[in-house]
Amino acid sequence: MKYKKKPRLLREESEIAKFKFIFEYHFKFRIAKMCKTLGVSRSEYYAHHSRGESKRSLKNKELLKTIKKIHEESHKIKEYVKGY
Repeated sequence: MKYKKKPRLLREESEIAKFKFIFEYHFKFRIAKMCKTLGVSRSEYYAHHSRGESKRSLKNKELLKTIKKIHEESHKIKEYVKGY
């Protein structure tokens, strides 16, 4: 009985962590060996590595910057008001 591979729209966090680990240590260890040890295929690693960040991820980073800026500004206002 052959199992059909399910399409993955979202990567698991642990799998992304594996790809990051491989990228960080690819100068020290062979990529093929790390992929085999961590249980991911080389093609998955290279596909993930060449894909880049998603539009959603980039949007989230921009949103986070905006939130931090607003938070800092509101904190400054609170400090100014407390001064009186």
